[in-house]
Amino acid sequence: MLTLVQNVVLEEQNAENRKSLDIVLQCIDILLYLIRDILDMGKKSFKSLNIMMEHTTIREIISKVIDLFSFQMKNKGVFFMSEVLMDLDTTLLTDCNRVQQILFNLLSNALKYTRSGGFVKLGVYPETQEKQGFAKFSVSDNGVGIPEHRKPYLFKLFAQVEEGRDKEGCGLGLSICQSLIAHLNPTNGKTKGIQFFSEENKGSDFFFFLPIGKNDETEICDELYYDSVDKRINQYSGAIAKKFIAHKKVPETQSEQARSSNSMSLGESPILNCRKEKVKKYEGPRIPLVLIVDDDPTCTLAMEIQVRHLGFHFKTAYNGKEALEVIKKQSDLKQNFDLILLDCNMPIMDGFQTAQAVISMSENDEIPSIPMIATTANVHSTDVEKCKSAGMKYYLSKPIRPLDLAKLCEEILHTSLTSFD
Repeated sequence: MLTLVQNVVLEEQNAENRKSLDIVLQCIDILLYLIRDILDMGKKSFKSLNIMMEHTTIREIISKVIDLFSFQMKNKGVFFMSEVLMDLDTTLLTDCNRVQQILFNLLSNALKYTRSGGFVKLGVYPETQEKQGFAKFSVSDNGVGIPEHRKPYLFKLFAQVEEGRDKEGCGLGLSICQSLIAHLNPTNGKTKGIQFFSEENKGSDFFFFLPIGKNDETEICDELYYDSVDKRINQYSGAIAKKFIAHKKVPETQSEQARSSNSMSLGESPILNCRKEKVKKYEGPRIPLVLIVDDDPTCTLAMEIQVRHLGFHFKTAYNGKEALEVIKKQSDLKQNFDLILLDCNMPIMDGFQTAQAVISMSENDEIPSIPMIATTANVHSTDVEKCKSAGMKYYLSKPIRPLDLAKLCEEILHTSLTSFD
């Protein structure tokens, strides 16, 4: 269903309708994060949290999180700010979805415990410890803070900041996030785990570290502001450097902040070069032909819409046996497929068997080599390795997002299918 809503957004021309649908998508994303937390609670008990380590960038990690929270912050009347003192294209070897899950929890808590007129800030900063580079992710606010007597229980299951205070949620998030960080950054010392500074009625700063590849340079961007930090709690109470990331002036005191509300709109999250990426249609001399193989009619429909929006031609099959027949027929017509989207779990002949059969046909010179993308809801490392062993070099996790499909098609077909607003 998520994919279908995303497809409607792609096709919708009316700006107001698109805005409403974007809000629906944000709510679905929030629900997915909550479901993931609940599932992870059970997996944590059995020490079986799924972690998929891949190369990703700071931009990829934070752009979705910023989009997700901008509306919520604005709706509550909270200033939402972004401060990145690193190159947005710095590469990290980590699980992008899991880092986003952690940031989602930290930002949700910051929003929950920050009153209207307050602020929440998402920051990313360079850090070096024992010749190892790290990206420090920080979520700070000037909300209610955490009482001293509650701090020792903060990362325990079902713990609340304060009994009787805004008892929303079930206290799962921070405990699960701490377990995730232990997998994502298994180091000791200063960079270990989620850490925090907090003072009641003044605010909190939660932060964690992710290692950077040894060959990756951590360039600090120009024209970014530093704020004065008292006990690492962000208060607008001192000289704050010159410019907001998007060149908006930062108020120097809380009273000045109130007077200059027109200079920084509520919910705004300026971030250097982090424009919204979108899908665009294929422009080339020959339109690619794609085979969609999936036994689920809803998934098939969703992928048809996405492939059509990319400007590709396509044909469909509902199991591996049908797919092989279609591939053979197209080969006889001298109209071979450029790409196959292949579901892994199907009746009659599954995706793994189908992939091996396609490779065998290619090795026997019956058809040219065709790149295959595995489409699966299982994204554990063992599942990915199984796909690769079967000959499916690429994979996409369901629900498939239009932008993810477009980027992978760009890589495989050596064409341009994305652009920035």
